[in-house]
Amino acid sequence: MSELGHEYRNALIRLRQVRERAGLTLKQVESMSNGRWKAGAVGCYERGTRFLTLERAIELLDFYGAQISVLAPLPKMGDPRIIINLRNLRNIDQSDYLTRAIKNLIQNIKLSRGDWNSELITLRKSDFQNLRAVTGYLDESFLIALEIRGLLLSSKRQ
Repeated sequence: MSELGHEYRNALIRLRQVRERAGLTLKQVESMSNGRWKAGAVGCYERGTRFLTLERAIELLDFYGAQISVLAPLPKMGDPRIIINLRNLRNIDQSDYLTRAIKNLIQNIKLSRGDWNSELITLRKSDFQNLRAVTGYLDESFLIALEIRGLLLSSKRQ
């Protein structure tokens, strides 16, 4: 698969994750949109069996209450520097395991560093590896999960 095809596929995965993060099934999307977004069509978009234009993607993300940036390619995993928005972390719903695990590990990192007054935290390579291991996200889907939750302020290769 070409690099462009790979990025498109990842964007479709993120599209499904945005819907799931909103707590919506495909049928609920159709119902809540009064049929504007057919369950079958949205499912086809998410699987990549039906072409999704940029305009339609923006409209669908707007329906979910998300920004188009959640579909943007993320940096390669390599040796990233990850900056987490702690304000968003404090305000996020903690009903899922991943969010609770992220919050607990970051609290532990802050405790070990004695860093209690900041709104941001930069994860070191070992912090990032531990967080990925604890959550079970061992590939770039971890960055996607952070982005969808609004926790990823920036990510760049060192």
